[in-house]
Amino acid sequence: MAAGKLAQMESRASHSIVAALQPIVRLLDGTILGYEALWHDAVDAAPLSTNELAATAAVEETEHVLDFTRIRAALACARETNGATLFIPVSVAALLAPGAARH
Repeated sequence: MAAGKLAQMESRASHSIVAALQPIVRLLDGTILGYEALWHDAVDAAPLSTNELAATAAVEETEHVLDFTRIRAALACARETNGATLFIPVSVAALLAPGAARH
């Protein structure tokens, strides 16, 4: 994989993605059990939306870079969970990527 492609995807993704926290609630009593990180477009997400980024990443085989950017966005708002569990969805591509533990 060309380093230029990876750097380009990381740059595009880091300017286009923000995380939002979706509470995971026990319906019986309304207790918040944790939060799931969800992704949405940054206000100034030009030139690509998160859906366009995902499609581009699939074609360029840079899905793991996109996931690492999503993980960083989720961790940036982790303090908002007040110590509750934070669930971060990741792809198999990100888990199997060389050096994934360092990201």
